[in-house]
Amino acid sequence: MSGVLSAQLKDLMMAVGCKQKGLAEIMGVSVDRVKNLTRGRAGNLTREEGEALIRKLNVRAEWLATGEGPMFRSDGEQELERRLDAVANATQKARLTGLDTEAQTRVQMLLTGLEIGNTDLVMEALNVLSADEQQLVAHYRQSTPEGKKALRSTASVFAKSGVSTEGDARKETSISVSGSGNRVAGKDYHEK
Repeated sequence: MSGVLSAQLKDLMMAVGCKQKGLAEIMGVSVDRVKNLTRGRAGNLTREEGEALIRKLNVRAEWLATGEGPMFRSDGEQELERRLDAVANATQKARLTGLDTEAQTRVQMLLTGLEIGNTDLVMEALNVLSADEQQLVAHYRQSTPEGKKALRSTASVFAKSGVSTEGDARKETSISVSGSGNRVAGKDYHEK
């Protein structure tokens, strides 16, 4: 096996254009270690040495183990690894913050989205309801089916009419809501 590894390392150095000293720096070992590996005088690579070649030079682990197949990982394989690393790092960072599960998930999504450049994931992570919105959702969930229907109708009317409830509290706005009548926010709204 050391003869196969020796040939592989020589091929690798030629492919990346480095000498034994450069390979030693990449692997984080002495030049003597590389000399012994490339001359077939040493056994196998250590796990750390192999990982250094895989990560730093994008060498395929299968090629390093068997000498078969392509020497380098494809762009797709590299991108997949980058994304998996981003998710793993974001997950670890989110756990360190001491947040509840939902907040941890949002932090993980945000960090992952930022790392891999996925705007949709970032926006989804930032899509948090305000306290007022959370209260509205809670009231909706606690409502009867009729109440839910009335809330949906009222929300639809307000969204379509552009009615603002901010500003002059004395200003009254007439709103038409379909149905036999609804009472919303202390006012009666009837069909016209």
